[in-house]
Amino acid sequence: MILREDLVYMTKICEQAERFEDMLNSIRQVALMEQELSSEERNLLSISFKNCVGKLRTAWRIINNIDINQLQDLNDHQSQSKLTANYKQNIENEIILYCEDLISVIDCNLIKKQYKPADRIFFYKLKSDAFRHLSEFTSNDKKQFMLDEYSKSQKQVEEIFEKEISKTDPTYLGLALSQAVYTYEIFNDKVSACKIAQKAFDGALSELDQLSEDNYKDVTLIMQLLRDNLVLWKSEEINELTKKEKE
Repeated sequence: MILREDLVYMTKICEQAERFEDMLNSIRQVALMEQELSSEERNLLSISFKNCVGKLRTAWRIINNIDINQLQDLNDHQSQSKLTANYKQNIENEIILYCEDLISVIDCNLIKKQYKPADRIFFYKLKSDAFRHLSEFTSNDKKQFMLDEYSKSQKQVEEIFEKEISKTDPTYLGLALSQAVYTYEIFNDKVSACKIAQKAFDGALSELDQLSEDNYKDVTLIMQLLRDNLVLWKSEEINELTKKEKE
C-alpha cells in the first residue's frame, strides 16, 4: 500500500507537471483514507478536480459550437454529424464520471468526518460545483432529482452557517454565490436565486465592521459579485413584468 505522504508528494509533482488526471487520482486516494485532509490537501483536491473538469468543459463547448455544414463535403454531413455527436457524448460521460465520483467521495467519506464548520463548508462548495457541472448535461426528467439533492445539501449548509459560521466567511459567501448562480441558470428560479444572494449579502454587510484584513479583499469581491447579480436579476424580473403588463 502506498504511504499517505508519498501520495501527497506525487499529487504535488503531478500539479507541477500539469498532469491533472494523475493528480486527482493521487489525492483521491488520500481523501478516502481515515485521516482528515489538511488545508493544503483539500486545496489540492479542489485544484485537481477543477482542472480536469474545466479542460473537458472547454472541449465540450468547442465541439458543441462546430458548424457541421462547414465541414468538408456536404455529402458526408450525416456521417460527420454523427461522429461529432458521439465525440461530444464521450466528453460529457467523462465530465459526469468525474463529478459523480467526487460527490461520492465527499458524501461517503469526507463530510462524515469531524471537520470544523468552515472546512465542511469547503466540501459543500466543491460538491455544489460538481452538481452545477452535472446539471449542464442532465436531461429534464433527471433535473428534479438534481434539484432535490442540491436542496438537501443547501439545507445542511444553512444549518452550519446559522450556528457556527461567520457571515463574512469567504468560503461560505463563495458557496452562496455559486448556489445563487446555479439556482438561476440551471433551474431558472429567479426568486430563490435572489433570496440566496440577498441573504448572504445582507449577512456579510451586517458584520463588515468585524472583517479581518486578511479576508477583506476576498469578501468584498464576492459581495460585489452578489450585488451585481442581484441588480441584474431584479432588473430582468422587472422587465418581464413590464412586458407582461403591456401584453
